Amino acid sequence: MKYTKIDVDIDTRRAAVIWARETFGMPKPQGVSFDNMRWYQRSFASVYDRNKTITRFYFKDPADATMFALRWS
Repeated sequence: MKYTKIDVDIDTRRAAVIWARETFGMPKPQGVSFDNMRWYQRSFASVYDRNKTITRFYFKDPADATMFALRWS
């Protein structure tokens, strides 16, 4: 299944992770394989500016992605 991607500033990453855990639950519920995670996030250097770090959140459910984007984008 495809994941919906949403980028967040590195400054708000920690608060966004805490909010996502409280709102959607843990990224990997017990008994679920890694390829079926509800949501997850990763940070990496920007392609355009190596001095900037981007945090990207991936959501399995588009409704969760929309709710997250409304709050954090």
